Amino acid sequence: MKVFPLFLAALALAGCQSQQSKLVGTWKAKSVPTKTSPNLRDVAESGFLSLFTANMTLEFNDQGRVKISQSLGSGTGNYKIKGSEVEVTLDTAAPNRTLKFKLSSDGKTLDLVREFASDATVSFEKAP
Repeated sequence: MKVFPLFLAALALAGCQSQQSKLVGTWKAKSVPTKTSPNLRDVAESGFLSLFTANMTLEFNDQGRVKISQSLGSGTGNYKIKGSEVEVTLDTAAPNRTLKFKLSSDGKTLDLVREFASDATVSFEKAP
């Protein structure tokens, strides 16, 4: 019966490798639409994100590292895959905050997980 736990571990590892193969590569941010809302904060946030994500890319390698590039500069960090969720922790002197993304089942889109329904949607498409 020792073979069964090894089989499950191998199956789980194969699933992670499959998700990683979908993730590795360069992702380009989609345009963030500016919201119309009675809440000025929501409008300002979506407008800021629209400018901030213009020309933004995420580049994932197969060693668990990520590079985020945009008009204002770039940064690096680490990522972990948990099912369809990708957790990114940036190398920064600022307090670490993990960014959480959801990888689509077809591996073509990567969406930043929103904390609130009113948050703007930030999505990335896999570059060819």
